[in-house]
Amino acid sequence: MTGEGLDLEALRAGLAELGDSLVVAGSSTLARVHLHTDRPQAAFRLLAEAGSGASAAEGQKVDDMELQRRLSAAPRRPAAVLTDTACDLPDALGLELLADRAAVLVEIGGKAYLDRDGLSSGEFFGMLRADPAAPLRSSQPSQAAFSRKLDLLLERADEVVYVGLSAALSGTLDGGRRAASEASRAGRVRVVDTRSISVGAALVVRGAAEAAARGASPAQVEALALDLASRSRLFVAVPDLSGLIRSGRLSGMKGLAARSMGLRPLITIDAEGKAASGGLYAGKGKGRKALLGALEKALRRSLAERAGSADREGGASPRAAASRGAPSLPPLEFAIGHADAPEEAAALARELSSRYELAREILVTPVSPALAAHAGLGALALAFLEPGAEELA
Repeated sequence: MTGEGLDLEALRAGLAELGDSLVVAGSSTLARVHLHTDRPQAAFRLLAEAGSGASAAEGQKVDDMELQRRLSAAPRRPAAVLTDTACDLPDALGLELLADRAAVLVEIGGKAYLDRDGLSSGEFFGMLRADPAAPLRSSQPSQAAFSRKLDLLLERADEVVYVGLSAALSGTLDGGRRAASEASRAGRVRVVDTRSISVGAALVVRGAAEAAARGASPAQVEALALDLASRSRLFVAVPDLSGLIRSGRLSGMKGLAARSMGLRPLITIDAEGKAASGGLYAGKGKGRKALLGALEKALRRSLAERAGSADREGGASPRAAASRGAPSLPPLEFAIGHADAPEEAAALARELSSRYELAREILVTPVSPALAAHAGLGALALAFLEPGAEELA
């Protein structure tokens, strides 16, 4: 870390309360810190307050020692899964499935943090509440960070499948691909573009990681991830336009016009993995209703398309297909993400449970700072997997 007039003794005293194996070495302008702690976010917050902000983040590194312990104790497996923190897979689930993640960098108010590893979602929400106008930006993990994560997993698996953030939204996937192509890992890392973000990516990563945990081959894990990515759909209701305007995703003039009319955007991810308009809704508190409407429309369209495709393959006439109607819905998988809106997320989960048959418990989680920086406080995300052909048969 860097800074002016760094007080190494004060750093030692503060960090000693957070863990053990502490080393603080350096001078009043440059210091290196090593610490074993169960509270990495608190440690990074202390360092950020003492250092010079963004430059202090260049050397940040977090290794999950509990994950390392579990990997060492587990039998060697054919495939392991790596993702990034733009995928909102809950920490406990990732640990259970032995899936690791590379952390995106998030900068707020001139201070840089490792997404989720160095700054929790709750802490980030608190910072935004305290200073809604704080400058925000995010950047992809370094190639060194990807390399470290890949090498850790390759010690306990034959191959790694990196299932990452949409390449159309960020350079993160390309960073992982570059690390995968290094000579020491050649032929041992597969890369899958989820063409999604947040809980949309989480549904893909969860399925891939579960397959890897069952002992599936790297090719099988990759094929499943590609199939899930093709069926994952995401909608995000954005009640506050400030984050989109600040990040440049929405021009100031368009934002002012939308605000004046009381309109809020519904954002989706298209087939190429790009952010696209999913429509508009009126009223800051109507995001949940808008998400349910978008879901119903998407499911109707998906069923109609798949029924039409099956009839064309089977030679049925359009009139005969129409008379039979679309196939009924099989049980569905959902995931909900929220930016400091747990009550809205819980209410959305209840409505989904009452309207649809569930394939499994709905995944509900706070979104990572990387998404909340753009979507803003109060944002609500809904992801689901479109039924596959076999499920509709």
